[in-house]
Amino acid sequence: MSGNHCSGWKQVFEEQKGNVWHINENKRVIFIPNYIEANINGQMFVMSHYPILSFNGQSKNGICLYGHVHGNLIKNEIGKLYSKARTLEITVENSPSPINFEEIKNYFKNRESISFDHHEATV
Repeated sequence: MSGNHCSGWKQVFEEQKGNVWHINENKRVIFIPNYIEANINGQMFVMSHYPILSFNGQSKNGICLYGHVHGNLIKNEIGKLYSKARTLEITVENSPSPINFEEIKNYFKNRESISFDHHEATV
């Protein structure tokens, strides 16, 4: 996701005439938009460069992965409350090595969560 750090990104994307940049036979970069939804083995994931307060599938155990804030959101009361809503910051400050979807699901497995959308009681 390019987010707000897009210097050079647009030019590379346009040169590729698609969303895959083949660096070599074993390495490629896949460009995705700032917001994407994926249903992986029945689990809804919303991935956004920016944190989203209410996201698709939130009331059905959906998970929102986001970046942009570089560890700063959790430093205030709103961020602490937001972190209880099945959301996970995946910036290099919060997740310095790659994690897979099973690890993310396990992170939320026994955690109580809140929802800000209209399908459940609001906070």
